[in-house]
Amino acid sequence: MRPRYIFLLILLMIILNNCSREKDSVIKIEHSKIPLTEFENRLNFVPHPNQFLPDSVLKKQLAAALVAERILAMEAVKNKLDTMDRVAKMIHEFEKEAVYERWMEQEIRSKIKISESELKKAYPRFIEKRVVDYLVLSDSTSAALAKQKLKSNSDADELKELNLPLKTKTIEYAETWEPVEEEIYSLKIGEVSNPINVDGKYYVFKLKKVVPHPIFSKHDYNYWKPSIKKRVKARKEMKVFDSVIGNLMRNKKFTIKRDQYEFVLNKLINVIPFRKEHPLQSPEMINMELGNVINDLEKFFDKPFIHFDNGDIWTIGEFWEKLSLGPYLLNYQSADEFKRAFPEVIRKMVIIETVIEEGYKMGLQNTDYVKKQTEMWKANLLAKLYQQSILDTIRISEEDMVKFYEANKDRYQKPELRKILEILVDNRALAERLIKRINAGQDMAALAQKYSIRQIAKKNLEQGFYITRNSWGKIGKIAFSLSPGELFGPLKLDENRYSIIKLIEIKKAGTIPFKEMRERVRTDLLLQKAKQVYTQVLCDRIKQYDIEVNFEALNRIKVLKGNMLVLKSHFPVRSAVPATSYWGITDRWYQQFNHVIWKIENH
Repeated sequence: MRPRYIFLLILLMIILNNCSREKDSVIKIEHSKIPLTEFENRLNFVPHPNQFLPDSVLKKQLAAALVAERILAMEAVKNKLDTMDRVAKMIHEFEKEAVYERWMEQEIRSKIKISESELKKAYPRFIEKRVVDYLVLSDSTSAALAKQKLKSNSDADELKELNLPLKTKTIEYAETWEPVEEEIYSLKIGEVSNPINVDGKYYVFKLKKVVPHPIFSKHDYNYWKPSIKKRVKARKEMKVFDSVIGNLMRNKKFTIKRDQYEFVLNKLINVIPFRKEHPLQSPEMINMELGNVINDLEKFFDKPFIHFDNGDIWTIGEFWEKLSLGPYLLNYQSADEFKRAFPEVIRKMVIIETVIEEGYKMGLQNTDYVKKQTEMWKANLLAKLYQQSILDTIRISEEDMVKFYEANKDRYQKPELRKILEILVDNRALAERLIKRINAGQDMAALAQKYSIRQIAKKNLEQGFYITRNSWGKIGKIAFSLSPGELFGPLKLDENRYSIIKLIEIKKAGTIPFKEMRERVRTDLLLQKAKQVYTQVLCDRIKQYDIEVNFEALNRIKVLKGNMLVLKSHFPVRSAVPATSYWGITDRWYQQFNHVIWKIENH
């Protein structure tokens, strides 16, 4: 082949390669690109605040939000916010987690094969629910005795007297440990299982009833085939993962000295906001909280904590940092629950870090997937940091807050509330007997303590609890139709739950006084003023930056209506994509962005 033709061929390949890369991007801002996959996932993996808008508007709103995010991230870099130590570590954590995900895809998920016969075999289980009574015992001897009691049809009160509290659970396909599920699905109604050892505890099950699944039983096999495949695949992935991890962990056996273990455990207990005292604390914020107390622990950070058989050591500082930055779930109910779970937290951390280490050895950090994931999460973090840096400079007075409150009273309204007492039981006959006893004058709170399966009812016996009209589904609607003192029931909630409701008190709707809302008013005003500042920055920068939009790719992206928040498969603390801060169609930035995009589209 002549040199001239070779040159032309190479040139054509370069042009085609560049075109292919450009098609992979929906938006380009200077040298920063928003890939098609990122745009599509952020459109469909996080609920949109107004999903009923036309698809074209939803896409434009997301485009405006992502362009704003990238511009603010660039401003953060200009202000050197990305050089802060903890920020750099967070960005590295994003890369590590993407390496883990890529390893999972390459070494586990891609190797899973599922046959049509496997899916058809799973379908009968998929379309039903199994309701079981069960007991949890500490040893095999007690479990054998419990089995006999269940077989002889001992009732709940008799078992309770023997210190054997009977519990009820509804089982769905592939949502229970497979050996337990196999045992339950082998039972006929009324039959009792053999004791099953699960993590040192013995479980005995009695099949109470089998009911059609309220959703999955409504359609045939072909309709639900993708959903069944997803569950079968997840279960098979876990089996393969356990096998592969067993080989990886051969050189990662470890020990921890008792005094070091107790020291770190007690320090964590003093820091973690447990759900019992802090029910609204998000899981991700709990991990971040650990990073805020480092100064108090630095003198201990060099001490060894985990000793691996291969000679490696994690210091207390390294362990604490991994826990504060990583995707480890710490939203436990109480200190006692966390104490029991702490060994498993450590085990999972070692497994995840071992997989990540293996991924780096394989060079997965250099893959396109890892680079794009890291860039997406990095841009989102830096944009938030820049917004926070602006917020930190805002100063407001008490007079400013009062004026804002008076001008925005519609924001600070309390809805009408209804205080109710409730008893929730798992069969209609019991509900009807309880109603007769209440009407005969027995104390409803005392009956709730003894019979209700809803924990909140037991915790609020004397005062009841408040609900709004739109909360609690059927219960809310009924409560708002009652007069104080009126009793209603039994109300059927689903196949095996019945509610008895008594209205105790009505609290009328109204404006919440400034004194009670002062901190919220302060926050709202600060956020409004900060938004005005970075909106101005965005409107200035969009005129300076070179922005390209791939409208053909944008138009091809499908909007999934009714989408829900998608979490990462192995990281329950992390969403699949960052949360997006949307702009309203009347916001100044959206109007400016729309004007620029319209000019680009019609150029």
